[in-house]
Amino acid sequence: MAAINLPTGLAAFETRGYNAVDDGGGWLYAVRSSEPAHFGKIALGAGRWGELIVPRGEITCEALGLVGDNSTDNGSRWAGANAYCQSNGFRLIARKGTYKTSVKAFIVGDTFIRGAGMYASTFKAIGKIDAVFHANTSTNIVVQWEDFQIDGSGTAANGVLFDAGGGSAVITQGSYFRNIRALNPVIASINSTMPMYAGVLQSVILQGGKRGIYWRANAGMNGSTISNIRVSGTAITAIHLENVGTSLSELTIESATIEGNNGAGLYVNKMRVKMLGANHFERNGRIKPAVAPVSLGIDPLTTLKGSATIIVVHKGHGLSTGDEINIKGAALVGDITANGKSTIRRINANSYSIARGAQLAESSTQGGGSAVVAEYGLPIDILVDSSSGIFTELDIDKISKSTDGLGQVDSVFARLMAPNCNIIIRGGNPSRNNLIDGNGQSNGCSIALLNCFAGTINTAAMAVRRDEPGIKKTGRLALGATMTATGISANSNGWVRVTATKRSADTVTVGMYIIALDRAGDNIHWGWVGPVLPSSGFEDFVSFSVVGSQLMAARTGGTGDGWMTLEGEWSEF
Repeated sequence: MAAINLPTGLAAFETRGYNAVDDGGGWLYAVRSSEPAHFGKIALGAGRWGELIVPRGEITCEALGLVGDNSTDNGSRWAGANAYCQSNGFRLIARKGTYKTSVKAFIVGDTFIRGAGMYASTFKAIGKIDAVFHANTSTNIVVQWEDFQIDGSGTAANGVLFDAGGGSAVITQGSYFRNIRALNPVIASINSTMPMYAGVLQSVILQGGKRGIYWRANAGMNGSTISNIRVSGTAITAIHLENVGTSLSELTIESATIEGNNGAGLYVNKMRVKMLGANHFERNGRIKPAVAPVSLGIDPLTTLKGSATIIVVHKGHGLSTGDEINIKGAALVGDITANGKSTIRRINANSYSIARGAQLAESSTQGGGSAVVAEYGLPIDILVDSSSGIFTELDIDKISKSTDGLGQVDSVFARLMAPNCNIIIRGGNPSRNNLIDGNGQSNGCSIALLNCFAGTINTAAMAVRRDEPGIKKTGRLALGATMTATGISANSNGWVRVTATKRSADTVTVGMYIIALDRAGDNIHWGWVGPVLPSSGFEDFVSFSVVGSQLMAARTGGTGDGWMTLEGEWSEF
């Protein structure tokens, strides 16, 4: 265009492409006598300029010189094209194709992007850049993104990073992320330190990388909704929701599928989260191999007066910046706590730093005591935590789960609850094995199971509500040729109906045992309901007891030439 001298008096012209004829970049330009002070321009002959005209407020990537051929590096124009659209309130339209970039796009204002579908339009990183999209602004912004894919390509530090640039900016009401897919970001698919108010994440698929959604901000995602979301294949946490502020944050999640993540499926800290509809957790916490907790020795923690940072001495930790650790058993140091889940910043091979909320240390102190333990992985589906006095609640409408996490202990569903944390599960089938691991819980926690089918509940210091109707658990005891069997939870007042199938060489007899327990199984009574059994040939001589919160069945006699299975339903009151 710079070689063409347009006729004098020409007000506007139209091109048939940007880089080539019919490449999708054809657009309308106004002729200007001086250079426009923005990105939407091309140089003409005789010192004149062409300025983009965007009559409907929408402009294609190709009209801004971006090429979606999965080959061209758009880094030289990517940041400028995004800034131009934001400064003018234009919506950027991505056609089918892959737009690669070695330079991140800064989000400096309201941003509107629409693609041709989450499997059709892709913005993909080249090399080690901070993010494909990075908001580093102190201005409140609106984000409306839909129908495209973000691919960190395994090299970008983030797929999307929102932060307030050291200020107090928020993602404001009217924002949404719809039909978005994110692949292979190293740290996060969506990684944010900016609060989001009344926003929506709808039909979002996140796969791979260290985290799926990592939202750690003052007030978190207050009044926002996550619906029809799927997160899989993350290395640390599928969804991390942490409120570092001093006021309560509330969030609604609808019909989430969280499965196959190596770390925790869902982490909730200092927030009230309500999960509506059917939510599915499966195969999370697949640590390979399972890493046992590590003792950190005596007084491994150091604080600096006026800082929220805690230095942790952990010899040979093998961690990198951005990895996660869970600290347990630490006494207060400088009047702040290290206990809970934290992202580390590596110092050297034997130490790292963490920050637990925004509280500042009152003194420069070394301490923590002799019982400090670090957990490398979180082989767990759900972790609720509250590092301060702000109430944390996870209220689940209905849940489906049948986990086989390789690092899990008896299919752990939730554990490591800090003070003032509640979990309510109103229905569903959370697990046939170990629903809630309450061992080591802090005081002030509770779990309510309403109309759930579930397995064992280990309570320890955690209060488990037993006054709700319809709490049922199922299990199976198979005696076979052994002396004892277990499988049905029995750690509170209730009764068990056990159906017994007793079989010898030529006869089958079916009946049931009714077993009553009170004082959490301290007192137990049972009786046989069924046909009279012969004195030999059947394993009829069975006694019941409660050991380790499990209903135990033991043979006390019989000839040994028959066998029996027991299937029971446990109801609490």
